[in-house]
Amino acid sequence: TIAMITYPLLASLMEFDHIQAGVFLGGTIHDVAQVVGAGFSISDETGDMAALTQLLAQDVELVSDGGGKATAALNPIFGRDKVMRLTEGLARKSGAHLPPRWRFAMLNGLPAILSLEPEGLVQATALEIRDGRIAKVYVIRNPEKTAHLAKVL
Repeated sequence: TIAMITYPLLASLMEFDHIQAGVFLGGTIHDVAQVVGAGFSISDETGDMAALTQLLAQDVELVSDGGGKATAALNPIFGRDKVMRLTEGLARKSGAHLPPRWRFAMLNGLPAILSLEPEGLVQATALEIRDGRIAKVYVIRNPEKTAHLAKVL
């Protein structure tokens, strides 16, 4: 409970923005409830980033597929810190807004989020869960692989 009170103050003193504060809280406080409480005591955006950081396994891997037709990371990204840095950058670029249309689904046996991105691209993000944490993130942006998913959005 001390961390829940002092860490948000520390983030404020360090002049972290909402995204930086969320990553800081999620990476330094180990109790999930305290992370969420501390994050949302600052703002909704900070709470979201703190919770996401806490949900990722330390050795998480992110793999994306744009098929040369859509923007995607060229190489897999390994580790919670690097995945969160990518997430921070994408959140800043998008203004941290949800896509216009999205829904939860199961994709190849994995929980997933299907979304219609602002540029009209259908994206599928599937999550592999291990020991209650997200161990692998698959981001499929290749229109040849996602076009058939548009009908469920």
